[in-house]
Order: sequence, then structure tokens, then C-alpha cells
Amino acid sequence: MSDQSEQQRSEPSEKRPSQKPKPSRHHVRHITVRTLAKSWDDSIFSESAQAAFWCALSLPPLLLGMLGSLAYVAPLFGPDTLPTIQDQLISTTQRFFSPNVVAEIIEPTVRDIVRGARGEVVSVGFVISLWAGSSAISAFVDSITEAHDQTPLRHPVRQRFYALGLYVVMLIGAIVTAPFLALGPRKVAEFIPDSWDHILQFGYYPVLFLA
Repeated sequence: MSDQSEQQRSEPSEKRPSQKPKPSRHHVRHITVRTLAKSWDDSIFSESAQAAFWCALSLPPLLLGMLGSLAYVAPLFGPDTLPTIQDQLISTTQRFFSPNVVAEIIEPTVRDIVRGARGEVVSVGFVISLWAGSSAISAFVDSITEAHDQTPLRHPVRQRFYALGLYVVMLIGAIVTAPFLALGPRKVAEFIPDSWDHILQFGYYPVLFLA
């Protein structure tokens, strides 16, 4: 008798479907309000404006550092690699800027940098460009630090050099991947076994994107 009663008690619990608690509208509204309040307290508009300003200001130093270093690296992949990178860079900027800005500012700047790139790399100006180019990364690091209330715990000089290190790593990644992006999978296929063609066809650009 006792066994039957225990079995009857256990049956309803076994038949009950396991339901996960769903977030109510109150919780979603509460999280949204907290997020907006926190963003306003952390001056999200001023921080984003500062980051956008430094991104625009850091573009010429970024081009100087990337193209100046590619002047040494790109010829290893062929004599046409650096001009191809230059043309692709100019064509990419045409999607975001007006034709007048590209023709009068960006294109002459890129061509001047490529023309005197080798000399700029060994100059003091290149070191200064690294510091100026990392200002955009520093703005993002400062914003993240302030958003998490870590500003009193972070030393400003150490944080600035941390942003510089991130910028150098990003610059090295751009220098390494830019020749492969300019060559394309067809050119690279000439130097690898034929059995890798299938992998190269589907994995070439995803790997470059992750890099």
C-alpha cells in the first residue's frame, strides 16, 4: 500500500514539464532604464564624440604607420602588391567619403605616404605617429574604464601605454593581413598544394577577417 501511494505521489511530479522562468516586461523595462541611466551618468555622448574625434585625427598616423611598414613587407609578395593595396585603400575610402574629399585630400595623402614611406619608418616622425595613432584606442580604453568605475584604480600613464600596445598589435595585424587581402586566394593558391584549394576557397576571407 505504501509503495502504491509513493508511486502515485511521484507520478504528478514526473509529468510536470520543466518550465524555465521567462523574463517579465517589468524586468526588461527595469534593465533598459538602468542601462540608459548608467549611460547618461557616464557621459556616453561626450565619450563617443571624443572617440570619433580621435578616430578621425588618428587616420593619417595610421596610414603612415601601416603603409610605411608595408613598404618593406609588401615587396616580399611581389612588386605589384603595394600599388594594389594603395588602390584598394583609395577605393574603400570612396564608399565613406565624398569624391572631392577622396580626390583632394585622401588620395594625395596616401600617394605621398607611399612615395616616401621607407624614409618615414626610420624617422622620429614615425614614432610620434605611433603615439598619435593610438589616441583613438586610448579613447576607447578610457571609456570602458570609466563605464566600469575603474578610473581611480588605473594609473593614467600605464593605461596610455596599454593603449599604445593594443595599437601596435593592431598595426602588426594589419601589416600581416594586408598583402594577403591584396593578393587574393587565386594568387595564394599558386604557392600551396592543390589539395588545399577547397579549404582556401571557403576559409580564406573568414581567416583574414578574424586576423
